[in-house]
Amino acid sequence: MHASAPRLWLLGWPKAKLARRYRMHRHDIGDLAGGVALVLFGLAGTAYTLLHYEVGTIRMMGPGMVPSCVGILIAILGACVALPAWSRSQSAPKIAWRAVIYVSAGVAAFTATVRSFGIGPAIFLLTVISARADREASLTAVLMLGVGLALGGFALFRYALNIPLPFLLVPE
Repeated sequence: MHASAPRLWLLGWPKAKLARRYRMHRHDIGDLAGGVALVLFGLAGTAYTLLHYEVGTIRMMGPGMVPSCVGILIAILGACVALPAWSRSQSAPKIAWRAVIYVSAGVAAFTATVRSFGIGPAIFLLTVISARADREASLTAVLMLGVGLALGGFALFRYALNIPLPFLLVPE
């Protein structure tokens, strides 16, 4: 029974009923935080779009119509995640700090190397550094994945999207 529950059991109330009545409400913190973040992200994107782009009408859509609708949909989906989490009880999720640190370091390495060394080495570094978050990944598998993603990313940008990013730049 919760510590703040009155001692009504002395008056003949069953302890089990009191425990249910005065139970602390715990919420699913992970889904609640994720849902609220989606709502805020969606509303911020919609507000930015509405302030900076012309929306137009349904018959003559402007450049802000689709992004503002996507922002509204993201906010609605965030509410659909957050509202049930309010009434659901679950312990707070454990944050995998190793993954957060290595994935962030991989993104930072990509950002630092893509302009000076090209897209190939940048994607390779991103993959190899981020894969360190998984303790069970073998070095051979990580290197093969890095090479495959670097070649695939280059082919995607060069041939599918027609964006001429250089694969390898040699600094002078």
